[in-house]
Amino acid sequence: MISGSKRFSGAKLTLSQAQEINSSSSRHRVEAPTFCERSVRLARAVSARSACSEEMEARHGHSATMRFASPGSMERRFKRCTKRSCIFFARASNPNDSVGTMSRHRLFYIVSRLVIPLWLLGGAIVKLTERNPKLLPPPVLSVVQFFNGWVSVTPVVWLDVSMRAIVFAEFTLVAVMLCMPRFARSVAIAILSLFCIILLSLIVPAFVTSGFTGAWKGSCGCFGSGGPNPVVMLAIDFTLLVLAVISRRRPAHDAAESVWLGLPSAVTLACIGAAVVVMVPPRSDIAIIAPTPELVVPAPAVVTERNPPTVPQVVPSVVTPWPGMPASADPYYVPDFSTWRGSRLDSQAMARLMTQPPPATINTGTWFVMFYREDCDHCHDLLQSHFSGSLTTPTLTIAIPDTDPAASLEMPCSECQLRTLLKGPEYVLTTPVLLRVVDGVITDLVTDPEDRAALDRCLAGH
Repeated sequence: MISGSKRFSGAKLTLSQAQEINSSSSRHRVEAPTFCERSVRLARAVSARSACSEEMEARHGHSATMRFASPGSMERRFKRCTKRSCIFFARASNPNDSVGTMSRHRLFYIVSRLVIPLWLLGGAIVKLTERNPKLLPPPVLSVVQFFNGWVSVTPVVWLDVSMRAIVFAEFTLVAVMLCMPRFARSVAIAILSLFCIILLSLIVPAFVTSGFTGAWKGSCGCFGSGGPNPVVMLAIDFTLLVLAVISRRRPAHDAAESVWLGLPSAVTLACIGAAVVVMVPPRSDIAIIAPTPELVVPAPAVVTERNPPTVPQVVPSVVTPWPGMPASADPYYVPDFSTWRGSRLDSQAMARLMTQPPPATINTGTWFVMFYREDCDHCHDLLQSHFSGSLTTPTLTIAIPDTDPAASLEMPCSECQLRTLLKGPEYVLTTPVLLRVVDGVITDLVTDPEDRAALDRCLAGH
């Protein structure tokens, strides 16, 4: 006869055997409370049965176990119970499979494979619809402009290609998160971390210069011009990032199978996204209808003896006339002001888009020309500090027509010549931009009003 203690010791498992049982039985999971209840209930029954059997044997000299059940049946039941108990405790000691793992698995599927892909897909669709490079964050736009010098294409073509490439990359990441569970969480954490870094690069400088009000203003461009401000976007992206970090993917049975799982579907979705990106037509040029000048018929001169006809003297003109507006405008303008120094103002395509011609003497003498926005705090401060009151040097201010009229600030320069660029194209530039023009040639310029040395040099003409 096999005693209860021998049966108990014979069913013991080592830690390595328990871990092997845990990995081999991962596909047949049962709730943890069921294991625990069965283990405790059967262990108590076996212990009581063993104690009763030993007591009967001591009293009567023979085993009474056969009266209730066969030793083989009890042995098999106890081994199954002990095996399941070891599985349960091995799982409980595994940090990747502890209490609350089921909720983390559900969080993984909800956040990393549903919410974050749809969030990224929505932003990509809005970018593809508007195709406005002005909405790109300044760090991203700087990188795009940096690589423009490496390719021999116009800035307009390069910006269009770059916008499509960014949208295609987002479509590809969405396809990976939807179809490839092994990489969904890693891709989600990486892309949201990048978004948070970019948003912080927008919020921190605005907060330092203008406080919380400046950081709260405007749109980050993630969901077009009407999207939320950077602070709200940072809160949303950071919340999704935290949820993605604490989520857990269910362990795969076969590592090789998990790597290749969903790859054909992801490639198919990426190809569909590439086709959509390519088939969207580019933004067309904007036709400009120049105003027709009024025809003025001069009155015939009356010739009298006291008013004899005078012969006009022809004086050769040395002033270059303003060329006027072009026949069409590009969909967007990204001026590289570093190339403007030493060139003529009337040779710049964006400067010729003024709805009214500049003063006739713009190509004579010294002028200050400033591109500004009516709701720009830095523009207002620069005009208030250096161009308010009586001006010693004539000044031409050119407004960028992409601001909210309700947020417009008062014009502090009363003697400035006011002009506005054509409405329709997207002007991708940071204002204010101050130019010093001498006889129609740009001799100096300032793109950063915080650079006091450059600003003083431009104003002084040194």
